Amino acid sequence: MKKNNIGVIGFYKKGEQFNSGQIVKTVSIVDALKELPNTKITVMNTYKWKTRGIFLFVKIFFSFFKCKNIILITAQKGIRVFTPLLSFLNKIFKRRIHYIVIGGWIGQKIEKQKALKRIGKFYKVYVETIKIQEELSKLDITNTAILNNFKDLPFATEEDLNIVHHKPFNICYFSRIEPEKGVEDIINVLEQINKVEMKYKLTIYGVVRPNYKANFLSLVEKHSDYVEYAGVIKYDQSVETIKNYFFQIFPTRYATEGIPGSIIDSYYAGVPIVSARWNSFDEIIDEGTTGLGYPLRNTEALQALLEKVIEKPQIIINMKRSCQQKANEYSKDSFLQVLTQHFL
Repeated sequence: MKKNNIGVIGFYKKGEQFNSGQIVKTVSIVDALKELPNTKITVMNTYKWKTRGIFLFVKIFFSFFKCKNIILITAQKGIRVFTPLLSFLNKIFKRRIHYIVIGGWIGQKIEKQKALKRIGKFYKVYVETIKIQEELSKLDITNTAILNNFKDLPFATEEDLNIVHHKPFNICYFSRIEPEKGVEDIINVLEQINKVEMKYKLTIYGVVRPNYKANFLSLVEKHSDYVEYAGVIKYDQSVETIKNYFFQIFPTRYATEGIPGSIIDSYYAGVPIVSARWNSFDEIIDEGTTGLGYPLRNTEALQALLEKVIEKPQIIINMKRSCQQKANEYSKDSFLQVLTQHFL
């Protein structure tokens, strides 16, 4: 039987510490596709593409000869680089080009780009939320489909779900570290909450933006009684790490987040989320069932919410099993079922 050849263009760095949603998503998708029966995956790695551009472009060219389906997984910069080439080649080869969007930025960032017309001619553009789909529709991009972000992770055990938490409650931040992600917001709020009594301790995980590192480490040192930076965790160790915390804090200041992978990690771990309400919040977090929300960039509301949790910690405890039920919506099998129905 002839193999189904699929080409994947994306930032592929397996075997190293994963430091961005783009890398994690690309590797996860490739690994999932490799499990499909009678399928051969050709990976065209965009890692350091500027130093090996000719080799990469030649590989992409030859992939059009043998692959009926070409998958592009890229963030904002990759749109400008790869869509002209793919559009040109597809005029000759007539393949199905599948563009998988990373995050929630595209509806607001692509409007002034020439790439707008190009991705509108791809076979399918996969976005993570209805909100993003609606934004693209306003730009006359209608070849879209909802494709949830996913993780292939183990579930935390029943014993893990029954861990008893006491004051000071240990909470975690599990994301890229920069002011726009709200890391300073949560630290400043904890400074106020912990003035009289130590109520929360925060452990921060993630890659620090290089030009923010000195300021961030100084901030951690200043609040070292209740803030710790624990470095970067490999993506397949996320559940093992998060399961020990009372809840995960997601204090983003970005309105366009898509479906953050760290929230899916939390669901597998059975750990609820306390989060800012970005524009797709309601599509991934069920208020009062898998997490609690507060208005975006409103630190007073965040403080009030954390004080409420201190008074009634059972609010968080009651959500743990619902989180694991929610994780099923972001499984590998669900992802493949949606994607493969559009393949030739």
